[in-house]
Amino acid sequence: MKKKRLVVFTFIILFMLSSVSCMKTGHGAAASSNVSSSSDGKVSSPSSSSSSSSSSSSSSSSAPSSSPETSSSSSQSTSQPSQVPSAPAAPADNWPSSGAVPSPVDIPNSDGPNVYKNGAAAIDLSYISYGFVKVWLLTPSSVRIKVGIHTGNDPNSNTYYYDLKTDGSTEIYPLQMGSGSYSVSVYQLASNGGYSTIASTNADVSLSSSLAPYLVPNQFVNYSSGSQAVAIARSIVSGKSNNYERISAVLSYVASHITYDYNLASTVQSGYIPNIDADLASGKGICFDYAAISAAMLRSLGYPTKLVIGYVENGAVYHAWNEVYIEGQGWVKVMSVTLNTNRWSRVDVTFISSSTSPATIAKYIGNDSNYQTVLTY
Repeated sequence: MKKKRLVVFTFIILFMLSSVSCMKTGHGAAASSNVSSSSDGKVSSPSSSSSSSSSSSSSSSSAPSSSPETSSSSSQSTSQPSQVPSAPAAPADNWPSSGAVPSPVDIPNSDGPNVYKNGAAAIDLSYISYGFVKVWLLTPSSVRIKVGIHTGNDPNSNTYYYDLKTDGSTEIYPLQMGSGSYSVSVYQLASNGGYSTIASTNADVSLSSSLAPYLVPNQFVNYSSGSQAVAIARSIVSGKSNNYERISAVLSYVASHITYDYNLASTVQSGYIPNIDADLASGKGICFDYAAISAAMLRSLGYPTKLVIGYVENGAVYHAWNEVYIEGQGWVKVMSVTLNTNRWSRVDVTFISSSTSPATIAKYIGNDSNYQTVLTY
């Protein structure tokens, strides 16, 4: 009987993974493609695949080691009440240089007091203690532009690469590799197919909190106080006073209002970035979209939330999911998935929304061996 149950469980998971093959390797997170430095100051053409060398630091964001309980999604369990984040304050137009992260976070549009400019690009380091930098071109470009954010001594590790808009629009990039010495570089596609450095500067980052990068918008989790995602999040948690009710409301909304877009999954190209409000309006998306929407909504409510990209099913499926941090004591059960407090807990809304067996998928999500983290935003 035990062997039969194991076979059935394995079949269910494999069926779900084959049905919801979220992103092709190198897609979805392809803005983080590898760019390797050369001795002449140029960088080679970015790879379209995403490897573990793209960010060795990503593995430091470990998922919970214990498997979640397998009771129904209507259950709620806490050993002690967990602390609910304070109500969002009014947006801040001018942030202080350090301190608590303003919420619901409108990134200042104007230049901060610490901006590096060299004629080609601008890198705003004014808000690095909050876990992000702003970058934009000073002159529009007709060729592809990349941004590389690096920390540590090894130039081939601890580096994230992103696309930068070529029209001069500002992009927000996270400083998710902790406090320390960072370098931020802007690269331009050269005629030989490689990339040349057009701007670069260094910064000593002292984060106000290790959670700070996961409480603010960035290129992949892009929202503001005026976003529809923020309005919906506030509306659906109105009157709910504890973490279980608030987080459940958000994740249940995403799971029930977004339908998996199989056409997009089969055609998605390198450089794809979720458009959170557009996804909510269309009601469709791939795993990258599920994770981005969930992160935006939860961050806007004060819950630190990671968007994680990596592999499931022994590296067979490229996928995106979330990890949520709840301060307090005890744990809460959300849609059959256990979230422990004072640690990161994994949530996979894509699989939850596609599952007809909450207990089965909760067991799968809670098993660390099923997930391999590559990139964290």
